[in-house]
Amino acid sequence: MSNKSRKPVTPTLPPEVAAEAGATGVSGQGNQAMMQKLFDRQRSPPIQSARAGGMFQELQYPLLQDRPGAQVGTRENYNLSFRDKSGYKGSTSEAFLNKAGGGSKWKGLRLDHGPNVKTNGQTNWHWNQKGAMNAFGQPNHAVTSPATAKVASALKAVKPAARGAMLVGAGMDAYSVGSEAHESMQTGDWDNTIDEGARVAGGWAGAYAGAKTMGALGAGLGTMVAPGMGTVVGGAVGGFLGGMAGYMGGSALGQWAANQGQ
Repeated sequence: MSNKSRKPVTPTLPPEVAAEAGATGVSGQGNQAMMQKLFDRQRSPPIQSARAGGMFQELQYPLLQDRPGAQVGTRENYNLSFRDKSGYKGSTSEAFLNKAGGGSKWKGLRLDHGPNVKTNGQTNWHWNQKGAMNAFGQPNHAVTSPATAKVASALKAVKPAARGAMLVGAGMDAYSVGSEAHESMQTGDWDNTIDEGARVAGGWAGAYAGAKTMGALGAGLGTMVAPGMGTVVGGAVGGFLGGMAGYMGGSALGQWAANQGQ
């Protein structure tokens, strides 16, 4: 919540009610203080920034350099996403390298964990591609290396956890702004609400900008090292770290801007 000083709001109870509540009042206040302390700890800037970094999987990252096209001598543009862009029913893919401007039908490379027709229907990690062989050098249905499979399995486990953490973080920030607004309605002083609203808005805007920028940079660098899996890992790590840094920087900038206007 906002660190600004507030006007105290002291409720007044009738003497007989106050006397009756005296025995349990101290215990209740102690529990409330403990819960507030726990809440404040859980929404500390480092923890909230890590939650905001979870938005990496919700974004799309353009590759900085075009890749070799399906036709000799041509170049084509791709982007990375962690949400299904293929439109295939029942897709079991976890990462997508989408060909930009590919028309109504999806083209690109997918990192997939499911039955593989090249291994007699066995479930394994493999690449599915359409029109992207020259771009990333992965044949259709090619089984990944054991190292790639381990990284892909980690990505599959991290994605739902990161999304849940992001939603928790957004909910905690929304609750914090609502609490400040409730207090402002009691005191008539709205500076604390403006301050907290600016911090939260700046934080999430910064997380988005940071994740988009660093995710694209990471995907580009990863492609230079290992086209395909390097693209996926670089984009995920860059997006996560960029979201964290963006949230912290945006929060500080939002608070500074709010203080300047008061």
